[in-house]
Amino acid sequence: MEIMNQVLAFASVLAVIVISLVQLVKKTINLPVNVVPAVCVVIG
Repeated sequence: MEIMNQVLAFASVLAVIVISLVQLVKKTINLPVNVVPAVCVVIG
């Protein structure tokens, strides 16, 4: 059960980092709307 708690904690932190990086890219670089999902996959 301890391993699952560690995985959940890591996934939570990783999700926040990925979302923040995607928002940073969207704000700083003018991307077409259809390219944003590809950027999300690359960052993730």
